[in-house]
Parts: sequence; structure tokens; C-alpha cells
Amino acid sequence: MTNDASQPGNRRADGAARLNLAAAVVSVAAFAALAGHYGFRPAGVAATVLLTVQALALAAFLLLAAWRLRGSSDAWACLRNHWYELALGVATIVALLVAASADEPRRGVLLKTVCHVALVLFLVVRATELLRAATSSRFRPAQLFVSSFLVLILLGTGLLMLPEATSHEVTIRDPQGGPERHLRGNVFAKDRSMFVVQSGAGNEQVHYMRLSHTKAPPAEFTTALFTATSAVCVTGLVVESTGGYWSPFGQGVILVLIQLGGLGIMTFGALFALVLWRSLGLRESATLSNVVSGSRHIRVGRIMVFIVLSTAAIEALGVWSLWNLWDEPAMTTGQRLFMSIFHSVSAFCNAGFCIYDRSLELYRDTWQVNVAVTGLIIVGGLGFLVIHNLSRIGRCHVRRLWTRLRGRIPQPELDRRRLSLQTRLVLLTTLILLAAGLGMLMFFETLPNLMDSNSPADARPFMARTEPHYRALYAWFQSVTARTAGFNTVPIGQLTDSSKFLTIVLMFIGASPGSTGGGIKTATLAVVFCGVWSMLRNRQNTHAFKRSIPQNIFLRSLVIITLGGAVVVAATLALSVAHEGMAFLDAMFEATSAFGTVGLSTGVTPQLNHLGRLLIIAVMFIGRVGPLTLFIALPLGAQEVKYEYATENVAIG
Repeated sequence: MTNDASQPGNRRADGAARLNLAAAVVSVAAFAALAGHYGFRPAGVAATVLLTVQALALAAFLLLAAWRLRGSSDAWACLRNHWYELALGVATIVALLVAASADEPRRGVLLKTVCHVALVLFLVVRATELLRAATSSRFRPAQLFVSSFLVLILLGTGLLMLPEATSHEVTIRDPQGGPERHLRGNVFAKDRSMFVVQSGAGNEQVHYMRLSHTKAPPAEFTTALFTATSAVCVTGLVVESTGGYWSPFGQGVILVLIQLGGLGIMTFGALFALVLWRSLGLRESATLSNVVSGSRHIRVGRIMVFIVLSTAAIEALGVWSLWNLWDEPAMTTGQRLFMSIFHSVSAFCNAGFCIYDRSLELYRDTWQVNVAVTGLIIVGGLGFLVIHNLSRIGRCHVRRLWTRLRGRIPQPELDRRRLSLQTRLVLLTTLILLAAGLGMLMFFETLPNLMDSNSPADARPFMARTEPHYRALYAWFQSVTARTAGFNTVPIGQLTDSSKFLTIVLMFIGASPGSTGGGIKTATLAVVFCGVWSMLRNRQNTHAFKRSIPQNIFLRSLVIITLGGAVVVAATLALSVAHEGMAFLDAMFEATSAFGTVGLSTGVTPQLNHLGRLLIIAVMFIGRVGPLTLFIALPLGAQEVKYEYATENVAIG
């Protein structure tokens, strides 16, 4: 009787498993067909074959959605749980009918566009379902966190290896009969007689009679892997020019990787899950809470929505601020919009990617760079938990003010108005680092003028040759960007050695927990300082702002600093071995920049060999996920013991 009663449930479970397997097969076929259509077409495969596969995949998605409803014993429950899939199917059918009724010249284009958009949306739904299943599984949060970055890096590598991701090999002829110029860049038609050539040096208008261009070959695997890892890990180190080597499609892929890598693909997956299913399960909420904050005691739904909405608002403000920065006459409105979006996202996510080879040196004296870009970097580096705490306090003050204006007595909201210990430590440490970095950079770059005032100006470092007020402006920007962003307004290779070493220290510290930046984090440094200070004052516990910090947090901070230092030392040694001619300070600078996911370089990144590139790729990944998180994700990090050994003292320093 028990077996008979359980047979319907088993059949439903088997049917659901078969549907999921079929959906996975169709998803792989759809993704392969889309990739082939946009440039990665295998030899001998006609375009009609790819279009046929896309049409069959779309039909299969629609049939699977209908079959899921038909095979369900409870139609209303199926509608509640899978309404998004059915709604997408109905919308796709309606869109196909509308496209089919169009005139002949437009019909084919509209049908293909609807098919591609629908396939992408179905793939997004499948990816969200996969993420929800992963968060509901028994995988540890650290394993999910690390795996999400690995998957995103591999996906980005594949997209950047598409032929459509690279730019053109351009030849510009001199009208006076001089030598031809050869460069890598993107070619846009401005009108019937003029083209715009975009390269890493900027935009240039060229008459069509002087221009010839051919499609460049696809990117090599190591180049695509390095760029994808740098984008996902929001580092900014590049081995090829972002503006000259990659096409608009490739630059768009880099932009998406920066956004997904900066906020975390699990954040977007959780947001889609909240939209589709309206709620998350207990295990899903606990897993995502641990990933976001390292704690299970936050309201993950509100935090996820706040992260995405606040990011969109701040980046939109950044786009508006940067709109008038690009004053090149050859730049079109579309390019201006993309440049503003690209650099706003790159600044807020602390990525440091720039379309120009010289970063922001061309605009070093503008308010947009020294106010808007630095503001985006600082806010993005604070961490979303700090931003959320500050926003709640701001809302409470606004409500209290509004209540008083209406002649009423405001209710006390002491808990919501209090700055958390996390916020206080992060804000104080950030202010100290910004002020100390500004002052020390000013001193180190002014010192050559004081030590050798009789030397010619050309023999001094770049910042030493500038006026004091400009020197302070450049020092401010480098103090902000050195900890995590990677933009620069002065040539990093022309800084003094003392300034380079100070930059190494700032890069190692990095941004704040829960932010888009890397490094050991500001709160980690603050906790260690408070612990050492408490120990020097002969106190048993770590204290800060009249609060006690748990001892395990202090020990965890020491472990993070130790592991981070070990990674930087090992990477520096490995780079020195792999590149015998590289200066030791440059090797340490490159290794620390990769670990801190900063992206600043003294100019050695494009000169790295394959071994050096693979090494920097590994260090960037370790720096983004964190060495302690990576160790916990390994099977060795999961072992727990329930015993203690006898205690014995050891003499130390």
C-alpha cells in the first residue's frame, strides 16, 4: 500500500527531473547557437543551420513551458510557481506573430531579433533556477561564492574569444605621401565621407579615401582569460588596450563582467529569484546572507534589493556627472553615452578599466575626475552594509524633520539612528587612509625639489615638476584610487620609489568589507589595530567605540593579513623568477595591485609572458574572493574537531 501511494509522487518527481534535464540540453544548444551566430561559427557550418537550431531551441522552450503546465496535478500551483515561464512563452508567441505580420524587408530581421531576445530571457530564467537550486543545496556559502566567480570568468573568457569581440587592424594613409600609420581600433561611419577611428589614444576623424581596415583575428586564450579575470575581479590590469584592442561588443562584455563581478552574480541571481518567486527559502536566505555579509542575521531580501537599486541610482548619477567630460569633436552621442556608462560603472565598482591607454591623464585637471570619479570610488569602496546603515539613518532624520514640520512629536528610533560599529570603523579608517595618503604623497613628491633644487626640471619626477596646487590635486586622486580603483591621472612609473611603496601599502589594505574592492579590507586593519592597542593596555578583550569585538574576529583578521602577506610575497618572488629583468619594486607593485584588485601598474603588465599572466590571473582571483574564503571553500577548510589538547606555554618575542 505504501509503494502504491507513493507512485504518483514518484512519477511527478521523475517527470520534473526529465523536464529539467530537457531544459538543460535545450539551454546548451541555444547558447551554442547564439555564440555561433555572433562570430564563433565552426568551419563548415552555414548560417541557416544556426538559425534552424535557434528556432528549434525556442520552440522547445515553449513546448517545455506548456508541458510543465499540462503535466502538473495542480494547475494553479504550477501557475504560481512558474508564471514567469508561461508569461515569457505567451509574450514570445505574441511577438512572433507581430513580427510575422510585418512587411517583407523587415520581417526576417524582426523574427530573428525576437528569437534571440526570447532565447536570452529563457537562458536567464534557467540560470536563475540553477542559482536557486545551488543556494538550496548543502554547498557551503564559501564554495558557492568561489564557484560563481569561476563560472563567470570562464563565460567571459568564451565571449571575449569570439571574433566579434576584437577590433580592426587600421591603416591610415598620409595625404602628403608620408608613411602610413598602422594601429588597432574600431571604425565608425560618421557620414558618407568621414569615419571615426577609436583607439586607445582617443578618437580621430579620417576621410574614407585615406582609410583601410580589416577585421583583426580573435583574441588568444590567455589574453581573453586575463581580461575576463581582471574584469570579474574588478582589478583593471590589462595586457591589451581596452579601447583599441576590443570592439564595442568586447567592451560591452567587459562592462557586464565588471558589473556582475563587482556586485556578485549571486546578488543579481537573488534579485531575479525575488522577482520571479516573490520570496526565498530559509536555506537560500541563510546562504545568501552569509555570502553578502558573513552573517546569517540580516534580511537578505531587503539587502539585495537595496544593493541593486542603490547601485543603479549612484551609477546613473555618475553617468550624468561624466556626460560633459568627453569633449572630443569626433565622438558621437552614442560613444559619449557608452563612455559615461563604462567609466561610471568602472569607478563605482572600483574596477579601474578605462577606454584610454593612459587612463584619465588627459582629464586630470577636470572636476569630473577629481570630484565625480573619486566620489564614485569612495562610495563604492565603503561597502553596501555601511551604505545601508547610513541610508537608514538619513531616512530616520528626514522622517523626524518631516514630523516636526507637521507639528507632531517624533517617535524615538534609537536603534535605527545609531551608527553600527562596522560603519564607525570603516568611516574612521577610510578618512585616516585618505588623509594620510594625501599628505604623504604630497611630501614624497615634493621631496625631490627640496633635496636637489638645482637639478633641471626635466630630470625630476612628474609630480615634482607641477605647481603645488596641482600636485595636491593629483595626490588626492592617487590617494583615493590607490586603495582599490586603479585609475591614474599621473604616470605611475614616474612616481618616486617612496610614493610607489606607499601605494603598495594602500593597495594591500584595499577597500572595506562588503564592497566592490579587494585587499585585506579597512575593517580588518582597524580590528587588528584595536586588538593590539587593547593588548598594550593590558586588556583581555578587543575594544572599539565602547564595544567589545569577539576574539574570533580578531584572530580571523590576523589570519587574513597573514595569508594576504604570504600571497603577495610568493607572487613577488614568482614574478621576479619568471622575469629576470624586472625590478623588484615593480614586481612587488604588480603583485600587490593584483591581490588588492587595484589595477595600477608601473607599465610592466603588457610585457608579462604567459607564465607571468597566469600568475597574475591566480593572484587577482585570490584577492577578489579572499585567501581565507578560498581556503574555507576547499575540503581541507571544512574539518572541525571536537577535542582539545593539553595547554602548554611557549616563549615568544
